[in-house]
Amino acid sequence: MKLTFLRYILTLTTALIFSAAVNAADTKALKEPLLVQVFIHDDVSLDLETINRNYFSWMVKDLESFTQRKVHLRFLKNTPGLTDFAYHGENIDSILWLWKVAVHNYITRHNLPQNKFRKYLLLTDRVIKSGTLGIADADKKVAGIASLSSYNVPAHELGHLLGGTHDAAKILYRPWPCETNLDSHRTVGFALCYVYSDENKRLIADYLNAGS
Repeated sequence: MKLTFLRYILTLTTALIFSAAVNAADTKALKEPLLVQVFIHDDVSLDLETINRNYFSWMVKDLESFTQRKVHLRFLKNTPGLTDFAYHGENIDSILWLWKVAVHNYITRHNLPQNKFRKYLLLTDRVIKSGTLGIADADKKVAGIASLSSYNVPAHELGHLLGGTHDAAKILYRPWPCETNLDSHRTVGFALCYVYSDENKRLIADYLNAGS
């Protein structure tokens, strides 16, 4: 009798877990996915497999876990006007404005959808200037530039394009202190958490869900 009851409980638990997984997959399939087009600058020598593994795959996993949306990456190389963009300089506002213009022209030329589920990121080998690892258009939330100087820079800039903020970033203890993706500066001795803070997860999910 006890053995039969135990088998029943195990079967029921397995069914519930399977059902929850199916429901989560169904939810992702129903929601509009997020597409991030990543332009690999001509000065980047890393191969795409390494770039995806070190800078993007963990970020995609985290985003999908709390947005309940599929996140698709599209890497593009050798695209004149974009992958040869002159991103290095002192005038950050001018550089960001020119990058937004380049992205807008690309969108128009290819007749691409213009909505909050389409983001455009330029991935660069060098920083924009000393102390500036990346920039993002936190107003229109369409385009940004991220250097390979730290593994979390693309996640940081994309986070801004998705409504995340510096103020909502946190230091976590696991048990060693680590910085979440949108922390505004690196602290010596602190590791990277490779996740967004709970508050930024809420901000990002709210941004994507608004009006849906």
